[in-house]
Amino acid sequence: MTIEWAQMSEGYWEVLGLDCWITIEPRPHYCDRGNWVAKIDVKPDGDVLRLNIDHQDGWPRYFMSLERAKAEIEDWMKKRGQA
Repeated sequence: MTIEWAQMSEGYWEVLGLDCWITIEPRPHYCDRGNWVAKIDVKPDGDVLRLNIDHQDGWPRYFMSLERAKAEIEDWMKKRGQA
């Protein structure tokens, strides 16, 4: 299955999973955790139990490059059955 990213506005990206949507946003240049932050939200019609996100999943996630962020998120989506 192909995962399709949509650019929502300058620098902001979104991808839809089965039960969630994930956004990637640029961070200010002075932030030391990474240049990009990825956030996850449950879809209104998503199955919270199937998604099963807890504090060990590590959201939000920080990345140094956009390409790396997309690749890691796509791998996570495939592993968790959200692709």
